[in-house]
Amino acid sequence: MVLGIVGGVFGLLVAGFEWILGGLGRIFGASSAGMAIQLSTPTFIASTLGIIAAAVVGIRPRLCGALMILAAVLGLIGASLFYAIPAVLLGVGGLLALTRKERPMTPLPQAMSYCMKCGRCLTYVPHFQKWYCETCKTYA
Repeated sequence: MVLGIVGGVFGLLVAGFEWILGGLGRIFGASSAGMAIQLSTPTFIASTLGIIAAAVVGIRPRLCGALMILAAVLGLIGASLFYAIPAVLLGVGGLLALTRKERPMTPLPQAMSYCMKCGRCLTYVPHFQKWYCETCKTYA
């Protein structure tokens, strides 16, 4: 998540840099100034997509990982070498999200449980995920 957000923010900075560079080029009459401004739009869109995907990666990790990789590729196409650092950050974050293993949720034990037979406090045994009564020598 952090890699995607940082990569997206750097990508937005690259888009802003391209936009400023294109504006300065227009002021000074450069012929490629319009292209720099046109390239800042896909860079901005790709970076925004990367930030949104990184922000919700906890909900749908596979989809968001693919979207971060797509944002990295689109940013590279739009901004070429200016987008190298954001593309690496978004790409690595996307790959990590795609290869992430889901851990099964284990229920948390209640703060304290009592034995129904003797009324004493039970001990939670995480290995069996059950409560154990030391007095009755049985699982509750």
